[in-house]
Amino acid sequence: MDARRGRRWATTGSLGRRTQHSSASAIGRRFAEQIDHDAHALVTTDGGRPAERAVVDLACDRQDPWPRGSRGGAMILAITANPALDVTYTVDDTRLHEVNRVREVRTEAGGKGVNVAKVLAQLGEPVTCTGPLGGPAGDELRRRLAATAGRPGTPDADDAATDNADAADANAAGTADAGTDSAHAPAQADPLLRQAWTWIDGTTRRTLAVVDANGATGLYEPGPQLSAAEVQQLLADVGALLTGAIPPIEAVTISGSLPGGMSGEDLATLIAAIRETGRPVLVDTSGPGLLTAARAGATVLKPNAEEAMEATGESTALDAARALCELGAGTVVCSLGGEGMLGLQPVEAVDRTAATTVRAWRARLPQALDGNPTGAGDSVVAALASTVLLGRTDLPIALRRAVAVGASAVTRPVAGEIDLELIDQLEPTVTIEEI
Repeated sequence: MDARRGRRWATTGSLGRRTQHSSASAIGRRFAEQIDHDAHALVTTDGGRPAERAVVDLACDRQDPWPRGSRGGAMILAITANPALDVTYTVDDTRLHEVNRVREVRTEAGGKGVNVAKVLAQLGEPVTCTGPLGGPAGDELRRRLAATAGRPGTPDADDAATDNADAADANAAGTADAGTDSAHAPAQADPLLRQAWTWIDGTTRRTLAVVDANGATGLYEPGPQLSAAEVQQLLADVGALLTGAIPPIEAVTISGSLPGGMSGEDLATLIAAIRETGRPVLVDTSGPGLLTAARAGATVLKPNAEEAMEATGESTALDAARALCELGAGTVVCSLGGEGMLGLQPVEAVDRTAATTVRAWRARLPQALDGNPTGAGDSVVAALASTVLLGRTDLPIALRRAVAVGASAVTRPVAGEIDLELIDQLEPTVTIEEI
């Protein structure tokens, strides 16, 4: 296998058989009824909402879309509830209320789920991005994500990215090949990463990160307000991908805060419907949404320590993670920053009449790495999705991988990038202890 695609993981488990919608619960049936089976993905190139709904039917492509040597069959669906166009300013020193000279500017497709998808592709996992997108910033996000190519840190990455950015610009300008319908062609630079957005009337937000020698300062715009119809369309589009995408969707991640107009009830409905189809789902969110996801039975929850403690009211990360397990989460992985991470799983007690118990592990590097922590948590989500979420490893081994992937992301200048060689060096040094 190509080293740039990452190592293969031995499969030690498997997903359960997917249930049919005909036998689903009321929530699952209602979700299924929303699905428009002829609309599996939305793309546009005109900078805003298309005049007519542009449809890319992923199910109609009967050819194998993944290159030989990639993982092939399984695909992960990465839902970004509130995507963003990320702008990173690099400065020597950040001085409040003064003029700051910017040494470097980078603009990237962003949002937590987008970062997850980019890392998954670097790890060699087929992935599809979805979520609400709109306005000029949304179209710029789509174009920049389509221009993503190669693997950061590899010799051909920069040249490939430049070539594909030119191709994406040509599509956007209407100068693509005469035989190609640019409004319907996803123009994917990386064959492992697809886009299937739901277009909305609002404008996708932008985020600004100011990075200096001491760390990063974030300035985040509010997201757009979704209408009730747009929320229902998003749910329907996700459902269409779950039932019709080829290769089939095998696991789902949901990342980030909810946009305006999308409620905790909508999140619970989405999680329950995904679980009804037999797919595991990993949720990385905060606030009340974290409790909602736990009660809805998310397969994996991935908060950081502060988010977990704030949501549960517990005073320690361990107690907070345990509380989330007790609410109904299958597995909880709690990031501790430079101190590593905690992983908890409920296990059935020996006495089947007794209460559920929880096993807990802590994973950490011998020494934390300095750098830009923006996006490290998203890299951890990608690592967990490609291991424990797909049943390829048990939790302690997945934690070792996740710590190494997250630490490598800290050394990269922007979110959504990892260093594959560094991951291989760090992984054997990660210590795991059961607590």
